[in-house]
Amino acid sequence: MQIKINKIEMLTGKDSGNPYWKLETNKGNMSAFDKEIADELYNHWRKGVECYVDATPSKDGKYVNIRKILTPEEDADMQEINRQYDNFIKPDVQKPQDLGVPVKGYIAVEGSKYKDLTSYYVSYAKDIFIAIANKVQGDIGVGDAETLMKEAINLVKQAHKEFS
Repeated sequence: MQIKINKIEMLTGKDSGNPYWKLETNKGNMSAFDKEIADELYNHWRKGVECYVDATPSKDGKYVNIRKILTPEEDADMQEINRQYDNFIKPDVQKPQDLGVPVKGYIAVEGSKYKDLTSYYVSYAKDIFIAIANKVQGDIGVGDAETLMKEAINLVKQAHKEFS
């Protein structure tokens, strides 16, 4: 993306206390978090020349972060890649609730209308059990194995509760 910088200023993050640079450009407000990049941007601004940047919008779309200064050739390559991506056929994505699938506790699986997530939880508990058992020194008896499996199951339940 080719930009012309109208203003650049160094600010301090409210929470982190780390420096960052806010830029007003012909393409809107942007920010940079790397000092070396900010120094290059400052030099372009001081000289009054345009520059090419790799800039990425934040997930919420409120901010545009400059990640790299590009050469004109690199910028042309990036634009070609973006053009090809935009023309790439993207599959339609359907939400489980649009398909009538209950969202909590079930997942849509090809070949069957619904598949209960129980098998996933069993697999997670087994993986955790094996990891814990591998950490235990020496042979473990049946009673120890049952205790470790209960601990693994409780960890899976705890994770499920936290993320549900």
